[in-house]
Formats: sequence, C-alpha cells, structure tokens
Amino acid sequence: MDVLMIDDEPDFVEQAKMFLEKEEERLDIDTALTGEEGWSKLEENAYDGIISDYKMRGMDGLELLKKVREERDTDIPFILFTGKGREEVAMKALNFGVDRYLQKKGDPKSQYGVLADAITQEIEHWHSKKEMRRSEKKYRELSEKSLVGTYIIQNDVFKYVNPEFCKIFGYDEDELIDEKYLKLVSPEDKELVKEGVENRQSGNGEEKRYTFQGLHKTGRKIDIEVFSVPSTYQGETAVVGTLIDITERKRAKEKFRSLFENIPIMAFVLDEEGRLKEFNEAFRQKIGYSREELIGKHLTDLPNILSEEDREKTLERFKKIINGECKDWTEIMEIHELDDPPTCPKCGSGKIGMVE
Repeated sequence: MDVLMIDDEPDFVEQAKMFLEKEEERLDIDTALTGEEGWSKLEENAYDGIISDYKMRGMDGLELLKKVREERDTDIPFILFTGKGREEVAMKALNFGVDRYLQKKGDPKSQYGVLADAITQEIEHWHSKKEMRRSEKKYRELSEKSLVGTYIIQNDVFKYVNPEFCKIFGYDEDELIDEKYLKLVSPEDKELVKEGVENRQSGNGEEKRYTFQGLHKTGRKIDIEVFSVPSTYQGETAVVGTLIDITERKRAKEKFRSLFENIPIMAFVLDEEGRLKEFNEAFRQKIGYSREELIGKHLTDLPNILSEEDREKTLERFKKIINGECKDWTEIMEIHELDDPPTCPKCGSGKIGMVE
C-alpha cells in the first residue's frame, strides 16, 4: 500500500514513516514537507492513500484536500493527522471529503498504531469500492446490449433497468429508477412476485425461475418469464434478474393446444425414446384406453395401432426422425387394423403422428 505523508516537520515525518512501516508491513510511506511538494508528487505518482498535517507553510492540509477532491476528481483515502484540533477545522475537512480526522496526541507508539489501522482500513475499503465499480460497469456494459430485460431491485425499488427491460414495459429508464417494482405487476400476481422478491432481497432466498402477468405502461397485461437471484449492489443486498416477454409464445402455445385437441384425426406427441407424452381426444377415443393407461407407453406397445409386421419398419422410421434424417412428420407410422383409417390433411395418406 503506497501512502503519501505530508508534514512540514522533517523529524516528525521520518519518525512517523519508521513507526507506520513497522506497525503495518504492507505500508510503504513516501514523504513530502509542503503541500506544494505533496501535490507535485501526486501528479507524478500513484498512491493508495494520503496522510496530511493541517497547519503547514504555504498550502495547508485543507487546501490540499480540496484540490485533490476537485481537481483530481478522486476519492482516494485522505486522513488529516494534525495537532490543531479545532472544531471548525474538522467541519471544513468533512465538508471537503476527508475520510478521517485524527489528532496528534498521546504516546507515539499508540497514536501511530491507530493511524496505521485507520489508513489500512480506508485503503482496503477504497479498493473494494473500486473493484465493485469495475464489476458494475462491466455488468452494465454487457446488460445494455442484452436481448433480455435486466434489472436490479433494492429496498423494493428499481436501481437499474436496461434498454430491453424498458422496451418490454413501455417506459423510459428515468420513469422506473427508484420506482416501486410492484407497479409493473398485475394485481392478481402481486403477492406471488412480492414473496419472491422479499425472500431474495433478504439474502435468504435461492435463485428462481417463474412466470407472472406484468403491466405495460399502456395498461395491457403481458406474460413475463423471469429468472432472479439474491445478490449485492453497492455493498447492500439486492435482487438481480432477467426477464423476457412470453406473451406471443404463450398465445401460440394456446392456439396450438386448441388445434391439437380439436383436430378430427388422431394426433400424439412422443419423447425421444418413442414413449407417449401427449395425445388428443380423437386418439384416446380410437384406442379406447384412459389417459392414465396410455401416458408413458411405447409407440410399438399401443394396441390397435400397428400390425405385427410393421413394428420393425415403424421403429426404423422413428429412429430416422429422432436423428434428423426424416423431416416429414407424416412418415412416423401407418395406421392399421382400423375400419376407417383417418387420413393426414397434408398428404392424404393414412400416415399420422407428431414428434416433440
């Protein structure tokens, strides 16, 4: 930890340097005897912290502090270590952004121990803040270009939303920052979302994926799928999440479900092993078994579907479909042993099926 110590008493500076480096081996103390010399060294070198006396010839400690904060625009740790303990000096120092105000008094070994602890703690905290800012900057840069909505909730309000999030809900960023997150949730789902956010905001919840109905700025409802995790933001617990608008996907799924259920021919869905996952009413009625009896059955085990001689042929066709060698879903199987076999609306043959 490179520290610049500024004091116009040469003997004191040398003594302080020796004690501080002995007290904390991570400290490497550079020295300056005037505020002007200190400023010049700050211009030329990089330091992790500054310790300065208040009363010095020329530029005093307060002037140096103000110059550092305003002209260098840095929050580098700055400790005012002085024998002049007037209250007005302390107030000015705090207003200019000093990190600590310590007085030169008491046993030298004891006071240098306090000073070493103080500057070490301030430097560690400063580096932690810088690392956090770098991480947040990187996260923001990635999030700004993301194709999914990204947000941070802290103390029940939005602290960050990316452009895609704003697009999904129809708001500008400044309309959402520091606003309650529940304004974007439909009344019927407020308790669901609130419970999840509170659990993760407390730091006790786990990552979770769920869906809810959100509210667009126009008032229309939108279906949202969200993934959120407990995290931290600027040193405090927060909820970080991503979300997407699944309104159109949900409508398409419902439309497909309606078509699947009401199509007048037998339709079914198989898993990759050829076992029945779903089927429509026409299929159930033709087979004559209940849903419980059919779900999980292998295609070749279904009664009234395949003749014995076609089982091997059907299995071969199914393998081709799974391997991507057969693109036409109508080639899954041929219907046999039916008085009036249904025909596929696509090709007019007696081939029918569906693979998921």
